[in-house]
Amino acid sequence: MVDAKAAPKGNVTGPRAALGNHLVGQGLITVEQWEKVRGLNGRAMIQTLVQDQKVPERDLVTKLASFYHVPFIDLERFPVRAEMAEQVPQKAAMKYKIVPLQEHNGQLLVAMIDPLDLKAVDEIRFTLNRPIKGVFATPSAIQKRLEAIYGSSADDAMAGLSESLEDAEVREDDGSEEQEEDAESLARAASDSPVIKMVNGILAEAIKKGVSDIHIEPTETQLVVRYRIDGKLRPIFKLQKQYSKPVASRIKIISNLDISNTRTPQDGRTKLKVGQKSFDMRVSTLPTYFGEKVVIRILDKGAINLGLEVLGFNKGELDLMQKCAGYPQGMILVTGPTGSGKTTTLYSVLNYLNSEDTNIITVEDPVEFQIKGINQVPINPAAGMTFAAALKSILRQDPNVIMVGEIRDLETAETAMHASQTGHMVLSTLHTNGAAETIGRLVEMGLEPYQISSSLTMVEAQRLLRKICPNCKVPDDSLTPQLRQKYNIPEEIVFYHGKGCDTCGGSGNKGRIGAYEVLFLNDAIKEMISRRATELELRDTGRDQGMMTMFEDGLVKVMRGLVSWGEFIDVLPEPTDLEIDGSYLMKAYLQAYEKRVDVRYSEQNQERENNLILVVDDSATIRNLVRFILTNDGFEVLEAEDGQAALQVLRKQRPDLIMTDREMPKMDGLELIKKLRSSASTADIPIIMLTSRREEDSEVEGLSAGADDYIGKPIEPAKLAARVRKVLKLYKRMQA
Repeated sequence: MVDAKAAPKGNVTGPRAALGNHLVGQGLITVEQWEKVRGLNGRAMIQTLVQDQKVPERDLVTKLASFYHVPFIDLERFPVRAEMAEQVPQKAAMKYKIVPLQEHNGQLLVAMIDPLDLKAVDEIRFTLNRPIKGVFATPSAIQKRLEAIYGSSADDAMAGLSESLEDAEVREDDGSEEQEEDAESLARAASDSPVIKMVNGILAEAIKKGVSDIHIEPTETQLVVRYRIDGKLRPIFKLQKQYSKPVASRIKIISNLDISNTRTPQDGRTKLKVGQKSFDMRVSTLPTYFGEKVVIRILDKGAINLGLEVLGFNKGELDLMQKCAGYPQGMILVTGPTGSGKTTTLYSVLNYLNSEDTNIITVEDPVEFQIKGINQVPINPAAGMTFAAALKSILRQDPNVIMVGEIRDLETAETAMHASQTGHMVLSTLHTNGAAETIGRLVEMGLEPYQISSSLTMVEAQRLLRKICPNCKVPDDSLTPQLRQKYNIPEEIVFYHGKGCDTCGGSGNKGRIGAYEVLFLNDAIKEMISRRATELELRDTGRDQGMMTMFEDGLVKVMRGLVSWGEFIDVLPEPTDLEIDGSYLMKAYLQAYEKRVDVRYSEQNQERENNLILVVDDSATIRNLVRFILTNDGFEVLEAEDGQAALQVLRKQRPDLIMTDREMPKMDGLELIKKLRSSASTADIPIIMLTSRREEDSEVEGLSAGADDYIGKPIEPAKLAARVRKVLKLYKRMQA
């Protein structure tokens, strides 16, 4: 750098006194710091002040740009243009630390640490054989952008992984001794010390960060390494394109794969030992247009020791899972998309059931974890060992518990159903969106409804939500009053989110928790399956009997401060046909599962002195008449126009008596009564059927469905009020 101004008065004298006085006068550095760097050239001065003297990088560079009247470019806000890599050779860009930005008025605009270094500018101009114009940028931003455009070198990559390399030990499997010439050259390249250290470092760093998958992807100009952390892919660094084949070959060698085969996909396994802990890894290679993509799934054996109680089930769901798992026979299905944690849930159930007096056999594709005390069978379709074939053989091995990795076809489903009916507990997975949808999926596969209702015990659907990082958790004020009102969320509940920190890598999230819905197949649900009820009918009946949907369970976790609202909405879309009551859901969570409905109503009942009657009739005239009669007799009245509307009312308030018409659209009175009597939460509510049908058969049908009394129309006011009081008094005596 050369001074562009006359030296002002100040504490600094000698060469470049003007610049020194400017930086000291701005309070950016001290006189002592200037004395240490006054003899260095511009680039060395900046790097020394930033790295050794800890001067804020951006402040220093912007002050220099202002002093010399040279523009400053914020590369973080300047778009990455990969095509600019063709304008400057990689070797020159790395040597001079320049970033090509764009062409302007016949000149190439480049970002530099020191654009006033005339020697460097001349060399770059000569190398490129074109005029250039330099602008200031921070050294770290320049390095980051160079890696984005050209990729980092092996030394740069290993420098960031140096700590992870110390304890990394990768098990190497011996490959074939005879390889083709190309394979031999690949093997030599893969055995070079820098490549070995780089691969070991990538793997060990992934273990350190709690990564589930490593993606190593070749592109046209570089090799990109990404980690999947808590379900989200994050780019870690970019290597030069030349490392694509050696890195892929190195991973193939340690995974016992054929390094000469680059045209077809391959699958393998390897092990990584970090410190005293060992990790299994599944390796998959896939030929792409720019080279072989490698994906490594990291399998933490510690996950198989997880208990069901730490996965995020609420008390009712946990009790139900443990109860159903303990049945001597039956079938439990865990459903959800790929990556929703189904395997972890199944292994946790197996861990709960594992004992010396229980014979557990699994059929998996592939076997992800080796579990002590459990017999695990990998399928091999090429040898005829499919899920269905393995299941048939397993049944002759006297198992108590069978886990089938996935139900993929009708034959496997039928065999699994048969096993659950013959004294075995069967666990498996299925890809569906919800618990109720699972029934429809099984029917679509070809199973008869009677097979499903007689075999299936429980269906559990799940998704994974990223938890808020506890280290940077702060209140979230983005929840609007309209949203609070829409979901009836109490004002005292505070929402949170993570602002981002070093612990969570700036994401604001650390770890994951499940959102669940557990559908237990009791007699009412089984009867609905047998008559081919719709998914919505199954879901609504399940909710009437205490099931929380995944959306409701996720909302509870948001209200508990475990998950941010943004993460919740991204993973679990809002159901359009459900009325969500956050206040009730929170009370349900805080109380015992079996008492959740009673708790919801208890405060309302204590505050209300008069009996509350729900009148269900599609005729507004009849509802108004009944309201007039009952309110004049001291009752309080709620109204609903049909059975479905009545169920919505019941989710918010519990009446002391229900009076329903028989013939109504959407859901008639008989179906409503059957639903109410099949649910533990409403089975004890007295019901009177009010209808214009006075035939004896009709009355018998109504009473058989579960009505306590039957009143014909037209309505007689005195008789109506008297019959209501009589039924209420009868129930009070029964309760006493």
